[in-house]
Order: sequence, then structure tokens, then C-alpha cells
Amino acid sequence: MSWDTKYSNFGVVKIYSSNRLQIFKDSNNYEFLTVGNETITDARWTGDILTVYLKTGKVRRYRDSNNYTTI
Repeated sequence: MSWDTKYSNFGVVKIYSSNRLQIFKDSNNYEFLTVGNETITDARWTGDILTVYLKTGKVRRYRDSNNYTTI
């Protein structure tokens, strides 16, 4: 499963709290993504993959809200 293209096409990701993101589908609808006990420093769309940068220096690439690869 992958992200609905509406998320990456709209392109807005907001850090909601230290370990939680808001991923917007449009200006009024969003989904939360929690990354466990890690602290998020940045998050960006790279095509249809969500790239999340963590304070520890790790980078996670989310193909959907449940599956990621750590770089």
C-alpha cells in the first residue's frame, strides 16, 4: 500500500509535536503520523515518499503510514 496521491500532491507536512506529524490531503483534512519516541527535526515529500529527519541523525523514508526504511 502507498500514500494516497492527494497527500503528496498537496505537499504539506507539519510537525505537530516532537514525535508527531500532520500530513495534509487538502487545507482541511489531514492524517497524523507518530514516529515512536524519536524527535522529528524535519519532514518533506520526495515524490510519493515521505522523508522524515530525526534528531538522532537517522532518516526514515515512509512509503505509507505503516512502512518505513531507516537510512
